[in-house]
Amino acid sequence: MNITLPAAAGELRANVAASRADATRRNYDAAWMAFAAFATAAGERPLGADPATVALYLSSVGAAASPATVRVHAAAIAAKHRDAGLSPPTTSPEVRKTIQGHACRNAGPQGQARPIDAEACAAIVAVAPRRRIGRAGCIES
Repeated sequence: MNITLPAAAGELRANVAASRADATRRNYDAAWMAFAAFATAAGERPLGADPATVALYLSSVGAAASPATVRVHAAAIAAKHRDAGLSPPTTSPEVRKTIQGHACRNAGPQGQARPIDAEACAAIVAVAPRRRIGRAGCIES
């Protein structure tokens, strides 16, 4: 096998770039920029952030955002720290409780799904695969 160092480095960069979907990368970049601005304005450093700063930031985001948005911001902060070889501040109990508390305070009512009727059940059974015996003699579904 004839692989050059520049070619291997190019493959490495391509693999790292492909590790997150474009939409995820864009969302994380926007969330990170917002956190970095918040931390800098507070006189704190964004990378290597103190968990208290992260918890305060997520609380401020949560004042006008859904629990899912708060989780995206937390994930972006964690990813940026991991990518830099740092321990993510989002694993601290203070940050985790902030995320959980926001979710509990802002959760909508749980809806009960309607049960399926006999006609819907028959339609599911009609298209469901039948079990069969595979090559190794095991039941497959």
